[in-house]
Amino acid sequence: MAPNGDFVDVGSGILDFPAMFDTARQGGVRQWLVEHDTPADPFASARASYRYLSRLRY
Repeated sequence: MAPNGDFVDVGSGILDFPAMFDTARQGGVRQWLVEHDTPADPFASARASYRYLSRLRY
C-alpha cells in the first residue's frame, strides 16, 4: 500500500510485511495471499513482489 492508499508492488509501500508475517505466524497463519488490483504490467508486478517476498526473513 502506498502512503495515499493506492496499490503498489509488495515491499514497495508502507506495510511492514516482516512484522505482519511474524505476528500472523504466532497466531497460526500458514498461508498468505497478496494482490495488486491495477498493476501497469502484471507480470513485472508479480516478479517484483515475488522477489521481495522470497528474500524476507522473519
